[in-house]
Amino acid sequence: MTKQQIQTELTEIKQLLSNQNEKPLNFDEAAKYLSITKSYLYKLCCWKQISYFKPGGKKNFFKKSDLDKWLFRNKVKSNSQLEEEAINKSED
Repeated sequence: MTKQQIQTELTEIKQLLSNQNEKPLNFDEAAKYLSITKSYLYKLCCWKQISYFKPGGKKNFFKKSDLDKWLFRNKVKSNSQLEEEAINKSED
């Protein structure tokens, strides 16, 4: 295989992976992905705590990246991270 062929295949693979991640999830899939109940997901949508799309005004669809943002919010730092921050602040 030539270098150009390898680069072309890598580009195609990257595109496929990117498209796979951007496939919208329906309501049931989103609840399952987040490991929460459908009723709780419904509440999150009503409270506008989570982003979603509603094409045609009917079904809700979600982007995985939006679900990940919600899922990874409010990070709790470990003791070692807190100690490191304290040391860095005391050095300033």
